[in-house]
Amino acid sequence: MNARKTGPSADTLGLIAAIALFVVIAAIAFGIRFWITGGDFGCVFANDPALCVAVKSGVSG
Repeated sequence: MNARKTGPSADTLGLIAAIALFVVIAAIAFGIRFWITGGDFGCVFANDPALCVAVKSGVSG
């Protein structure tokens, strides 16, 4: 009977895959919001990024 581990378990690989997927989705969401704001980092985390940019630039509807 061999008691040594040969590699990471399936649970560990699943956890790593889930964390990697979460990081990728968060990066995509951040990138989309950064694109919407035209690169204005101050508006990326606003509730309505497009409105934040409009208010900052003085655009009226």
